[in-house]
Amino acid sequence: MRSTSPSLLLALAALGCAAARPSTTASPSGGRTIPTSAKALINASVQVTFHATVGALSDLPLEIQRLDEENGVIETPYFDLSRHEWQSERYPQEERLVRIRITVQPDTLGRGSRVAVFVLYQPHRLGMAVGRANERSVASDHPGAAFARKVIGKIEERATGVRSP
Repeated sequence: MRSTSPSLLLALAALGCAAARPSTTASPSGGRTIPTSAKALINASVQVTFHATVGALSDLPLEIQRLDEENGVIETPYFDLSRHEWQSERYPQEERLVRIRITVQPDTLGRGSRVAVFVLYQPHRLGMAVGRANERSVASDHPGAAFARKVIGKIEERATGVRSP
């Protein structure tokens, strides 16, 4: 039997691990992976897309709590989603109080910017300890996910001048 070099085995093992790991987006809560509510590839530079994101949030209007252009992160404080999506009125109060975290990163293939919108809530916000570790992403059928798609559309329109269907 032919011997295989240890470095080749390590390289193959690393490729196997990378292929088996599911694709995830950076975690807004530090360490724990939270799924995005909406994401898009926008045909504009990171700088243009970042500034378009700030403008889109101002148009909605949403207050900005954290603005970190160097790391491509924009966050809002908690707000009542029912002001923007009336369907959320049917949800419990802790699921209507959400915040948005948006990341703008360069596309690794040079096609523009990758934008990820996280709509986060605290399931036990009322009467419990709050913190990023307790945050959860809204479900895909939650009105917050629809709101995230609207935000992506506004960002794309401001960044490129064209809104995708």
